[in-house]
Amino acid sequence: MNLVYDIEEVAELANISKATVYRKIKLKEIKPFIVKIEGKIYIEDAAINLIKESIVSPKGLEDSPVLIDSLKEQLEFLKEQLIIKDKQLESKDKLFENMQVLLLQEKEKLKVLEIIEAPENRDIKLVNTLLGAMDQRKKESKLKEENKPKGFFSSLKRK
Repeated sequence: MNLVYDIEEVAELANISKATVYRKIKLKEIKPFIVKIEGKIYIEDAAINLIKESIVSPKGLEDSPVLIDSLKEQLEFLKEQLIIKDKQLESKDKLFENMQVLLLQEKEKLKVLEIIEAPENRDIKLVNTLLGAMDQRKKESKLKEENKPKGFFSSLKRK
């Protein structure tokens, strides 16, 4: 008869947790080696080697050149993606800065328009326009007077 071990002993021999042992005994290749005695589960020693083989250890993965190459390719791809994302973020930041500058300029324009269009400023603007028109008329009349022909009779009219 083969030697049998309980769950705790198998976990110690295989250097795994009890939970892992419980998961592994559900595999169909391990089931023939399971013995139940008085409600307690025991595993034959032949199954311990199968359990050890079914566990993928990180050390075994380190030696796999295919895995290493695959991970290197993934790393390079992720680095390229990171560079692309950095460029996209830079572009987004520049666009955001430009948008802020434009927004500030538009706010300043709006303030100027509000000042110009304010009711109290409309009166001032109207007065300034009228004064400008009056000044223009005065200048025009002075020019007309200066450009009038000065003859004998025109000098008599002035006096």
